[in-house]
Amino acid sequence: MDRKKSKTKVVSRLEASKRGKNDIPASASITLTVLSAAPEGTGSSVLLKLACDRYLFNAPESVQLFTESVNINMVNNIFFTRKSHEALSGLGGFLLCNTENFERSETIKLHGPPNVEKVLDLLSHFSEGHADPRARIEWRGLPHKSYEDAQVTVEYVPLYDERYDGNIENMHRNRADIDEEKEIEQAKHMTMAYIVKFKETAPKVDRHKLEALKIQSGPWVGELVKGRTVTLPDGRQLEPKDIIQEEGPVLGPLIVLEVPCEAYLTSLLTSPLHNLPSPDIIVHITPQSIIDDPRYQSFMKRYDCRHLILNEAAEMSYLPELHNACGIRNHIHGDIFPLPRGYSFTRPSIAEDTNTVYGCYHLNYMMRPYSSKGFHCDQIPQFHAGKAMEVAKEKIMEDVRKLNRSGGSSKEEHSKEWVDKAMERFKLKLKNGDAAPIFDKDYPEITFIGTGRGLRNRHKKEGHQESLLL
Repeated sequence: MDRKKSKTKVVSRLEASKRGKNDIPASASITLTVLSAAPEGTGSSVLLKLACDRYLFNAPESVQLFTESVNINMVNNIFFTRKSHEALSGLGGFLLCNTENFERSETIKLHGPPNVEKVLDLLSHFSEGHADPRARIEWRGLPHKSYEDAQVTVEYVPLYDERYDGNIENMHRNRADIDEEKEIEQAKHMTMAYIVKFKETAPKVDRHKLEALKIQSGPWVGELVKGRTVTLPDGRQLEPKDIIQEEGPVLGPLIVLEVPCEAYLTSLLTSPLHNLPSPDIIVHITPQSIIDDPRYQSFMKRYDCRHLILNEAAEMSYLPELHNACGIRNHIHGDIFPLPRGYSFTRPSIAEDTNTVYGCYHLNYMMRPYSSKGFHCDQIPQFHAGKAMEVAKEKIMEDVRKLNRSGGSSKEEHSKEWVDKAMERFKLKLKNGDAAPIFDKDYPEITFIGTGRGLRNRHKKEGHQESLLL
């Protein structure tokens, strides 16, 4: 199922407009990429990638770390499923780390439940002279009902907590009908689902069919592409299907929804999501306890399509340094340093006929072209335990050499073999209980207060990552 990387250079819609290509046709390539699969304690995020556009769904903490290959100029729309820490805690960092791009002419559109945009009011206090992150931001919510551009049409589907006011029907459906205080309260008891419909691509001429006609190309080809029947100079009558490339079935919509608890199931089962034309894939940002609920299972089985689940059962977030540290410590002592749940040394393998898949970082689902349709695992990072160990050994040897140059007394030759033997001796001590205890009393309590700063200083090359501990 692996595929080769495309060598086609992708440009942003802004860059395309600079080249005089304002009328960009519907994208022939559509890929859905998992940025964060919502392992326990984190949020979930997926990125919809088209030729010249990027659509981000949710911005959890440090989402910018997972979008290294995605220029902010290409993210024109961010959709939030809920007003929650898991869904939008990374929005500030995402915008503040890319403030230099707010010089551009296009705006970033934020979509979601009422009052989510208020988080931007806080960011100006942390911008430290950078461009105001609220600049060129457009908010879109329930009153707009939907969003449309040259590539997609996105319908908003609100889902409500049935415990709110005792009855779903009491929920205010239109933001303009309520005051700010009630609006804030409403946002706490709803999620926003999205139905993403894709524009059809223009017909393409099949070169092999054209060559088989054995006649010089001419204006008649354009007529056929427009859907008209033509008569050739030799009297043959052609229909569009005679030269047009055969495509697969019409691409169904993408559904992104979050059902955080049982109280939202009634709203889900009575919403437009319960009676749709065949979707292509549904992204479920839903706890496993709700996934297992018979009512939710009934909803999933209603659609014979791909289901991508992002919840606490997912693999751990992919952070290379964290992966290396976990692997190395586990190598020293597997009992003291067990591998985190979901930690994997190999890429997963997904059978072509598998409909329900649990997401992991950089899992791709290709929606278009039809010939490449399906899940692809070739971009999922693979952890190389041996390579990490070699890097660790080099660091140990360098540290020991620095220690000796500063007055250390060791006369041993510090080779990799020496490091291996030292590790084995340490592992043996741990196994036999000979190692000195780190603490002779109860472990100290460490309280993480938060980050002091997460911005790159424009006057220094290095970035700041400060924090406070008590």
